[in-house]
Amino acid sequence: MVNKLKMAILGAAVCAALAGAALAAFHDRPAVQEQPRFILKSHSGNVAVYSDDGTELAVETDIAVSGLREVDRQMLESGIAADTYEEILGLLEDLSS
Repeated sequence: MVNKLKMAILGAAVCAALAGAALAAFHDRPAVQEQPRFILKSHSGNVAVYSDDGTELAVETDIAVSGLREVDRQMLESGIAADTYEEILGLLEDLSS
C-alpha cells in the first residue's frame, strides 16, 4: 500500500514537472522531432528526468542510483531516452522495483 502511494505521488510529481517542462520545451519547437523528448540520467545520486537534449532537469526522483542493478547504472550514465510520458513512467516503475 505504501509503495503504491509512493508511486502515485511520484507519478503526480513527474506529471506536473513534465507538463511544465514540455510546454516550455515545445513552444518554439519545429514540427519534426529529431530527438527523444525525455532522458533519464543520474543527478545527485538519484534518477532524474531531463527534457529534450538532457541538459534541462525536469524532475529528480527519490530513486537512489546506488540501489540499482549495475546494468541500469551503466545505462543511466549515457542516458535512457524516452519519447512519451508513458515510457518515462514505465521506466521509473521498472527502476523502482
